[in-house]
Order: sequence, then C-alpha cells, then structure tokens
Amino acid sequence: MSNPDVLVIDVRPNSMREEIGYFECSTQLVYSQMTPDAFSLSMKELVANDMNHPILVYCATEQSSMSVQQTLLDTGFTNVQSGGAYEDLVEAGCECPATGIFFVS
Repeated sequence: MSNPDVLVIDVRPNSMREEIGYFECSTQLVYSQMTPDAFSLSMKELVANDMNHPILVYCATEQSSMSVQQTLLDTGFTNVQSGGAYEDLVEAGCECPATGIFFVS
C-alpha cells in the first residue's frame, strides 16, 4: 500500500535517529520533550487542522508509538496509525519513495 498523503511522524530524539536511522520522508516531532497538549497542537499545525489527515507514528518501541497514537486520538485526530518501532518498519520492507511512505505487505 502506498499513500503519499500520509504524514509520517518520528517521535524519537536525534540520538536515536542518528544511531539507528530514520525515514527521510518522516517529520521529527520529539514526543518526550513536549507536553501532550503541545504535541497535539504541533500536529494540528502540521496538518493544517485537518483532524482526518492520515498520520503514521513510529518510535523506538511499539508501546511508545501506541501511546502517542492514543494521545492524538484523545485530542480529536481520527486517522492515526501506530507504526511501531523504526526497526520493525524497516524489517517489514517500508521505505520512502519520492512522496509518502511505502509499505510492503
């Protein structure tokens, strides 16, 4: 499945991105350095207040990305997926095409 309209969010700090890697098509927004309200506000700005915009969140662990997903759902976002851990997405064959993120099933 490929969807160039999906906003891919990496919520890990720079140290993890540098050590482990990241998707170049992702936007970094470090969840641990923000309050949930500030994070949600930043997300609203990224999607121009479109609460139905497709969003994929990934982190260092599946539990962390699920926590961020729930935060966004609790603040009114409706189309948020937890991508789990970066390494899991790489193992699944995910990659960045020219636009969006491509998932190999």
